[in-house]
Amino acid sequence: MASRISWCIEGRVLYVHQSEFMTTDTINMTLRFVAHEIDRRDNPLRLRIHVIINNDDVKNILPNMMPISAAIKDFYSRPHLGWNVFVTTNSAHRMMNNIMSNLMNANSKSFANDADALTFLQQVDQTLPQLPMTIPENEPIAFFE
Repeated sequence: MASRISWCIEGRVLYVHQSEFMTTDTINMTLRFVAHEIDRRDNPLRLRIHVIINNDDVKNILPNMMPISAAIKDFYSRPHLGWNVFVTTNSAHRMMNNIMSNLMNANSKSFANDADALTFLQQVDQTLPQLPMTIPENEPIAFFE
């Protein structure tokens, strides 16, 4: 699996695009990197940092989530983590995202496209600047395979 991570809005909205086949190693590395990005931000106003995870191009679901459960738990414990917004048209992926989010008591929603995800974030966080209607093609800050 490949994970491409970039800022949609610098310091406020991270965008993670995942593709191909998911592996526990790539998921663990991606979650740890995003958690590190959230933690390292100079955030004197304690604004929430949101994450859009587009896994519409992922071709499988992990049969066992236990190998990544520690990384998921650590990820959701970030004090400045805002909403995790999953983008996928795959109903099985949305179901897994919803189950994991409920287990972790996380602020999470799933949408079928990026535009709906951006609209949702704009509505729930009035401190965000005006968001674009499409994800900008910003330079990736990390790429994992």
